[in-house]
Amino acid sequence: MAGTANFSLAEFGCSCGCGMNETKIELLHALQEVRTSLEEPMSITSGYRCEEHNKAVGGVNTSSHVQGWAADIAIPSSSYAYDIMEAIFATKKFHRIGYGKMGGQLVLHVDIDVNKTPRVMWGY
Repeated sequence: MAGTANFSLAEFGCSCGCGMNETKIELLHALQEVRTSLEEPMSITSGYRCEEHNKAVGGVNTSSHVQGWAADIAIPSSSYAYDIMEAIFATKKFHRIGYGKMGGQLVLHVDIDVNKTPRVMWGY
């Protein structure tokens, strides 16, 4: 499968085991720009989600994950959070950013969903 220097498309497939993966290649390229700028590894905790898996993890019906436009990134420390946010803003690729905990893990949701209101940030 296609990918970038640091990300394979396969690692963004639905984690429920259904085998579905409709991740947009544009998302991978945007994440690669962040990764290159950050110069540190990025751990993707969630990429594409099938509708059933999205519902099981408490995702909203209109989740950008279901459309393949979103990814969640593990945030191991506050300094990493700061650095990755700098890199995200520098790319000017991500329209929407969420920050919070999923399953006890601090994560950063990023998406490039052109069908949703841009320049939005939220906590959860």
